[in-house]
Amino acid sequence: MAVALLGVGYVLVFRVDTALALQERFAEVASWKPPSEDPEYYEEMRPHRRAVFRLGGTVVLAVGGVLLAMWIYGTFVLGSVSQ
Repeated sequence: MAVALLGVGYVLVFRVDTALALQERFAEVASWKPPSEDPEYYEEMRPHRRAVFRLGGTVVLAVGGVLLAMWIYGTFVLGSVSQ
């Protein structure tokens, strides 16, 4: 779980253009206002969406890091004490 969260966080923080392309592809199918009908709206909102992805990715990276640290601590520190 921690590795999956770290991977998603990495994409959201460091590969923002990939995340934006995936979002626009999904919006083409699911949105009430797809990018093909109103491209100006999506270009106008791009800086805001980029900032939201970076903020969310930072949170996901932090949670993944904490989970990974807890797993390492529980496996190696607490595991060696109980033996």
